Amino acid sequence: MNDKQEIVNRIENFESNQVFIANDFFDIAGYETVRSTLNRLVKDKEITRILKGIYYKPKYIELIGEYAMASVDEIADAIARKYNWTIAPSGNTALNLLGLSTQVPAKWTYISDGRYASFNVGKARI
Repeated sequence: MNDKQEIVNRIENFESNQVFIANDFFDIAGYETVRSTLNRLVKDKEITRILKGIYYKPKYIELIGEYAMASVDEIADAIARKYNWTIAPSGNTALNLLGLSTQVPAKWTYISDGRYASFNVGKARI
C-alpha cells in the first residue's frame, strides 16, 4: 500500500466530524505527500479545510440537507496541537463546556502557553 492510500484509509476510519491536522500523518509520509493528498481530498470534497493545515471529515445531516460544522472546542484543540501549545478553556467558554451555562459563546477563549492569537472559524471566533 502506498503512502497516499494509507493516509486516505486513516481518514476513512475517522469518526464523522473528527478534526485533524496535517502533522497527524507525518508518521506515514513526508510534508509534500501529506499536503498534496489532503489538498486532493479537499478538492474532491471528502474532507473540509477549516484553517491552513487543519481539516475535518464532514458529517452530512439528511434532515436539514447540510453538513454539520466541527466542534469549536475540537478545532481549538487541533490549533493547539498544530502549534504545540497547551490550552485550557477560559471564561464563558469554560462555563459552557462544563455545563454551567447554556449560552454558547460568540468568542471562544482559551488560555495557553503560546502567543496571543485569534482565529475565525465560520461564525465563531477562537
